[in-house]
Parts: sequence; C-alpha cells; structure tokens
Amino acid sequence: MTRVFLLNPPGGEPVRTPLLAFCHLAASLRAAGHEVALHDGCAVHAVKDLDQIAERIRAFAPDLIGLHIKTLHAQEAYAAAKHLAGIAPLCAGGPHATICPAEVLDHGFAYAVRGEGEETL
Repeated sequence: MTRVFLLNPPGGEPVRTPLLAFCHLAASLRAAGHEVALHDGCAVHAVKDLDQIAERIRAFAPDLIGLHIKTLHAQEAYAAAKHLAGIAPLCAGGPHATICPAEVLDHGFAYAVRGEGEETL
C-alpha cells in the first residue's frame, strides 16, 4: 500500500466546489488499496500557507506527493514544489503536466503524468 498526498496548490483561482478530478483520482487510488489524503489549496477556506501545508503533508508521511498543475498557475505550483522538495517524491499531473512534461521535470518533479492519472497511477 502506498500513501499518496494529493495537492491542488494555492493560487489565484478561488473555487467554490471541490476539484472533482482530485476526488475521482483519490477514489481510484483508494479502490486500488492505497491510502490517500488531499488538500485543495484553492478552496475558499483552505489553508494557503505553504509552511502549514508542508506540516500537514509531513504528518501524513506520504510515499508520493501529487500536485495538480494548470498552465495559468504553473508558477504557483512550482513554488509549492520547491517548498515541498525532500518530503517525498513529487509527481506532477493536470493539464500543464500533460502538455509540458519536460518542463515540470525541470522544476523538481520526479514524475509527470500525462493524460488521466487514474490510468497511470
């Protein structure tokens, strides 16, 4: 069993509903027997401070950290990745990782998922 922490990094895009892609990915991972925690940093009342987010991630002790990256907010995701480096291997997913996999690898990610994460992970 792998422990996976999924993070939608805090950014300039406030959302009022859960990131359904994360919920679906978490459900798929759990169905495959993995333990999953997630944090949507764009949610209205979510913790946005990267130190606090890193503390939560460390407390979960993941084997892998997955970050959802949208092209418009890639820089915020890269800042989060830099902050989280060393806790666990980083895996980039989402639209930006699909179209720019080499770029995300250049920003400290160990893995880039192209396409549907449910199929890859």
